[in-house]
Amino acid sequence: YIEKWHRDETPVDAKSCAALALIDDADGRQGFWVVVGHWFAKVLGRKCTDPLADIVCKSLPHAISTCAACLDLDGKGAVTGYEASLGRVEGSGLLRILHDFDPGREGSLLLDGATQHLRQDAMDSSVLIESWTGR
Repeated sequence: YIEKWHRDETPVDAKSCAALALIDDADGRQGFWVVVGHWFAKVLGRKCTDPLADIVCKSLPHAISTCAACLDLDGKGAVTGYEASLGRVEGSGLLRILHDFDPGREGSLLLDGATQHLRQDAMDSSVLIESWTGR
């Protein structure tokens, strides 16, 4: 499994923060990484085929109550299909999830530097590739 990410814009102090935008996702998802100092956040949106992908509302509960019947959605299914993680950078290549939309991921390593890692693309040095072995 591979996701490709691109550094969005050079921040004021590139040594302590970075922003990456997801590019070339096979499922048409959008996503961002933000790293500031020892903190990171990663948000990965819904697949383009998800019925809620094009709905714009003030909140997810409002979208469910307003659109569930016409989109044939159940409330439980509507709260799946995307990822949101916040955590700490523990070292080079080590990112631990502290808070996640899926509580089962809290405390786990998002990147471990070995089986889950970011690497620079061989063809384009401005692109980082996030990859997992065994996923």
